[in-house]
Amino acid sequence: MSPGVNDFLRATLHGGPAIALTSARLRNPGSGDPGLVARRIDGASARTLPGLFEAYAWAWDFPGYFGGNKDAFNDCMTDLDDGRFSPAGGTATTGFLTVVTRAEQFLADAPPADRAWFAQSQAGYRDDYRTVNAYGADRPVPLQFGVVLHTDLSHLRTVTDRWRAAGASPAVLITNGKD
Repeated sequence: MSPGVNDFLRATLHGGPAIALTSARLRNPGSGDPGLVARRIDGASARTLPGLFEAYAWAWDFPGYFGGNKDAFNDCMTDLDDGRFSPAGGTATTGFLTVVTRAEQFLADAPPADRAWFAQSQAGYRDDYRTVNAYGADRPVPLQFGVVLHTDLSHLRTVTDRWRAAGASPAVLITNGKD
């Protein structure tokens, strides 16, 4: 049986895939974890790397000086736990999730090398967040980190093949509509 979103995220703490694919309806991804900070991105707005940078910068509130390049993106993605995001009710942050809707369009116009970079970088961010005090970060506990690529069933094979070709080993999720 394939895992749901919450199981996928818990597995990232132990080196599980940083990218997951699903065609199941996601109402409130990660809703079983009040400490999870989640954002959505429309894959249609991120068909190229510059589009991805813009979509992520808006969704994750990157600082105004974000340079719109791979190095700046890496810096911003590894600083999500800098205190900008606080879950409701004062709960401690337990992780970060990006849900990409219309994933069949996500980086669809980008060269394969850009998709490979994205896949590799997500695994790096996962490893960074699951490591206590990684690179001098004040991170006393491991945090979950993942990306869920959501598409409709008719595009699931194409999206799966695209990301496997990019070097990702994505988890395939099922959900019960609650996570």
